[in-house]
Amino acid sequence: MSLVIQKFGGTSVGTILRIKEVARLIESELKLGNKIAVVISAMAGVTDNLVQLTKQLISAQNTLTNQQSDVVLASGEVISAGLLALALNEIGIKAEALQSWQIPIKTDGSFSEACILEIKTERLWELIDKDIVPVICGFQGMYENYITTLGRGGSDATAVAIAAALSADICDIYTDVDGIYSTDPNKFKNAKKIDFMDYDQVIDLGHGGAKVVYPRAAEIAKRYNVKVRVRSTFQPHSLGTTIGICEANMEKIKITAVTHKKDRALIKAVADGLPSEALKKINSLNCFVENSFWEDDVSKIVLSTTNDDLPKVIKYLGAKAFNVEANLLKITIVGFGIKRDNQIIEKIFQIVQDNGVKIVQSNVTDASITLYASGASENLTQALHDTLVK
Repeated sequence: MSLVIQKFGGTSVGTILRIKEVARLIESELKLGNKIAVVISAMAGVTDNLVQLTKQLISAQNTLTNQQSDVVLASGEVISAGLLALALNEIGIKAEALQSWQIPIKTDGSFSEACILEIKTERLWELIDKDIVPVICGFQGMYENYITTLGRGGSDATAVAIAAALSADICDIYTDVDGIYSTDPNKFKNAKKIDFMDYDQVIDLGHGGAKVVYPRAAEIAKRYNVKVRVRSTFQPHSLGTTIGICEANMEKIKITAVTHKKDRALIKAVADGLPSEALKKINSLNCFVENSFWEDDVSKIVLSTTNDDLPKVIKYLGAKAFNVEANLLKITIVGFGIKRDNQIIEKIFQIVQDNGVKIVQSNVTDASITLYASGASENLTQALHDTLVK
């Protein structure tokens, strides 16, 4: 007997028919003799609709409006959890829908982007031991007496955190694809399903634009050594992709996947004061800081943002924005041993050069290389994938 955490995304519970199918999938897992806790997202499209409703009433973002917005945004998961609990009880499976405050899932006070601090497990174990399936609202937590939401990828983070708190044997994340692929199979040819991925690769792939598993969920999984599987609700017999500790063949170099983000922008800026003070100000703009360093009493920072957010960032930085590159393609290549293989890096840059593309910025980690390319199309992603992924 194993303890399995099952997480179902918005497309998995997008209609009443699909909710009934998810209930049958849970029933199949129970018939294997396993104990189960379920984490659920809002039905497909619901959170986006709620966001649009709140935007019609908010003129300026501040702590107070974020507090009240979180009350609205958290309601999507309440609906889907209640509906799934009803569906389970209808087929003879005892289930109880739980909101974050009923567990509780405690977070910090960063409304709309809260981080999980602690999960109490007594209520969950009480239900599990009585063979009652907890159906837990993902994406939401509580700070003191306030509802919080966890931001992008919040339901994945909830599921992995629940798995860590309960020391579950595995966390199955169900979505509309049957695993992680070497590139987006909906856009590119020759995409290969990956049977196993290392935590660090999944984290870098997520930051690079892949949306199958969000980086923060993979980071929690790595921290607590939670075994995660990405599976398809619509192909339940597929084993999907397992995420865990690296199982590479010794020091063999292997490129696993290539992904990209379009419409990116880079700003090289000089900020007065200490780097920590500059970064604190930049964080308020919700921009990803690609790099920063201290030189000659000046804090030099390279910021990565979207084309859409570029005007407000430049306005905020004012004269301190001294170099701007827009309309860039951000390409991320993940694999084992990239950093120590100059031949791989040379091959990557040769492919880029052959495609007539200019590299504006590059960053190499132990598990990935990220390129910001000017004048690049998605064809470059296809070329890199076809050459590097074997």
